[in-house]
Amino acid sequence: MTPKPEKKYTFKIKIIRDEFDTISDFYITEMDDEALELLKIKEKIQLPMSYKLLESKYNFNSTFFQMFVSNLDASPFGNFYFYNRPYEEVIYKIHYELKGDQQQVYVSADDKVTLREFEEINELRYFYENVFSNSSDAIFLIEYKNGEFRYITTNKIHRIKTGISFEMIHNKTPRELVGDELGTILENNYKQALTTDETITYEEYLELPGGPRYWQTYLKKLVIPKSNRIIILGTARDFTELKHKQKKNLELIKQLEEANQVKDKFFTIIAHDLKNPLYNSQAISDLLYHNYDMVSTEEIKGYLKLLNLSLKNASELLNNLLTWASNQLNGLKIQPTPVLLSKVLEKVLEGFDINIREKNLIIHTENLKEIILYCDENSLYFILRNLLSNAIKFSHKDGKIHISARFADDMVQITIRDEGIGMNENVKKNLFSLVTTSSKGTSGEKGSGLGLVLVKELVDKNQGQIAFESQEGKGTTFYITLKAYKKE
Repeated sequence: MTPKPEKKYTFKIKIIRDEFDTISDFYITEMDDEALELLKIKEKIQLPMSYKLLESKYNFNSTFFQMFVSNLDASPFGNFYFYNRPYEEVIYKIHYELKGDQQQVYVSADDKVTLREFEEINELRYFYENVFSNSSDAIFLIEYKNGEFRYITTNKIHRIKTGISFEMIHNKTPRELVGDELGTILENNYKQALTTDETITYEEYLELPGGPRYWQTYLKKLVIPKSNRIIILGTARDFTELKHKQKKNLELIKQLEEANQVKDKFFTIIAHDLKNPLYNSQAISDLLYHNYDMVSTEEIKGYLKLLNLSLKNASELLNNLLTWASNQLNGLKIQPTPVLLSKVLEKVLEGFDINIREKNLIIHTENLKEIILYCDENSLYFILRNLLSNAIKFSHKDGKIHISARFADDMVQITIRDEGIGMNENVKKNLFSLVTTSSKGTSGEKGSGLGLVLVKELVDKNQGQIAFESQEGKGTTFYITLKAYKKE
């Protein structure tokens, strides 16, 4: 007796996906009479027809298509079960397979399961839909076969986060998907998952079409009993935002540590560096007041010299402190105007006349006439005064200080070079930071280290640049670059 041929219902379907690569609709391009019978549609329909249109026009059991789309959205091929109640007590096993954007679906009326089996399958399907399809983590499935890893499918969140559609990833090896370099790294991770029955986890940073992201990835090997297929289940949690917050927190911690160092430095300056010159000045004046009749004219002159030096140090330090505090509290106000360099420098040098005479220094100037800068005049005065103060402080007696300027395109570079004690590597490393400590000058002059911090800040505010060269025992050169004034 010839066996009865298996009865099949055939559909041909063209899939329509939205921007998130999710099936939004599909067109039925072919459907035989048996398929119409399965859906309980009695009249012939005009094809191709959108499913949404079919659903709105005909009263039929739409569960079949809903189940089909739900499964297809997760995997390009497989089986699902369809219970056609209340029309008939038959549970169909449906096989489907994606070929390009065309979908061939076969429904076998002779292949069926018991109601209990069907209920268990439905429970598993419900679990699958909620865990796989609706998971907040990116999920991907990889098959290991013939020594190769090939991607089977991904869930919706994976496609959204990575920007990789189903068509882009399906049946691709890691190297085919992301190139040899990154693909080799991914394959090594998957090989590690093959060697253990435990779940392996690691962090990874991937630059994908959806943008660069940090992932916490978990891999678990699964062996399907009947077919012995080896599947690797991968889940990846996007923690890019958390990583950025961690980096931001580290930056904030660093800023707080720096601010704390600045605060400590500030109070150290007030408690020690400012206190000492004022205390010394008071001690000298007390000594002169109470012992005026007992000291000679030469001794008085020596004490007055010490008093003068102590007050100058205190005055300079206090001026820098006030400027720095004002900048921190109120913000630095810059008012650029045309400024004649030689005029400002002359004013600065006048203020250091006694200091220059005491060390018998020679100030050599070059190319300063007719140079006009476009900057804040008060800033320029402060910059030159602090740099020259340092040059004098660290110069030896009978030494030279060289001051020159030259045009560099639309800028002017001012050079201040001394032949003094120079700086070691540690001082150079922290020169523009409040973390550094001030060195004593060649005549015992003291400072706070605050001046160069302010100089750097003022140069930056005037859209200029500052650089230096120094060699221990051979002197220091500062280069200040500021805008040149251009007549319209």
